[in-house]
Amino acid sequence: MMDADGGNQTRLTDNSDLDTSPAWSPDGTEIAFTSDRDDFLYRTWEIYVMDADGGNQTRLT
Repeated sequence: MMDADGGNQTRLTDNSDLDTSPAWSPDGTEIAFTSDRDDFLYRTWEIYVMDADGGNQTRLT
């Protein structure tokens, strides 16, 4: 995440796998994203949701 001018960058996830396709919830409190963190070998993509600050990452699928 970062400010509109590109400053104040903050990494929201921290792992060696791929986290992609972020999308904000309509109310702006959460971010949904896809990740292969649970099965990198076979590239099984799962959907996760987390708080806007990166906390409470929860697998949905």
